[in-house]
Amino acid sequence: MTTFRLLKQFNEADHARSVDRRKRIGPPDAAAFPGDGLADKLARALCEHRATRFRELVEAFEFFAVARKFARAPAVVDLCGGHGLVAALFVVFEPEVERALVVDKRRTQDFDLVLAAIAEVAPWTRGRVTFAESRIENARALLPERAGYVAVHACGRRTDTALDLAIADRAPIAAMPCCHAVGASAAPAALKQQFGDAAVDIERTYRLEREGYAVRWDHVSPLITRKNRVLLGRPRPR
Repeated sequence: MTTFRLLKQFNEADHARSVDRRKRIGPPDAAAFPGDGLADKLARALCEHRATRFRELVEAFEFFAVARKFARAPAVVDLCGGHGLVAALFVVFEPEVERALVVDKRRTQDFDLVLAAIAEVAPWTRGRVTFAESRIENARALLPERAGYVAVHACGRRTDTALDLAIADRAPIAAMPCCHAVGASAAPAALKQQFGDAAVDIERTYRLEREGYAVRWDHVSPLITRKNRVLLGRPRPR
């Protein structure tokens, strides 16, 4: 079984089986996070506020655990960020990150519930995580200071837009793609035939490398999502 990095209790079988629950979290789910550490305290607060779905909570924590050392910068932009939990975790745990911006087409109640829960446990985050209702293509104009980019399940070409934004700024990027448009990919036909979705991410990797990035692949547990590959890129020093 793939190791959970931040919510380590899910490495135990009884906890791991609960990851697939799609229902909205609530106070009873706080029992799944019994630890005294900050991660478990945050998760319990999110449960009390019924802030998101169970799988999305675990997914955000585990993606952050993979991406935190690669995407951190004075500011972090969470593209197609929805509930905003990934962005909030950067502000909670990474002292280098002064602020975070969530960019998505529509601000939902989940974002406000996440902020309320996080503020109770990590009051130093107040006012440092904001939301912009916008197309992600506009993200550079919304946050002019140096930023890192993250994109969790930015569907199809939206992941490529996230890469475009990072490359234009020579900024770090962490993306967990989904909805791969294999037919539209610039990857060689033989790769697409043999590897399918992976061929799309191979082509993305080559592109980042050509643009001067050091790239590696990582993943979150497949118990969270089958689309669990994470592309991590940081620009090499010129």
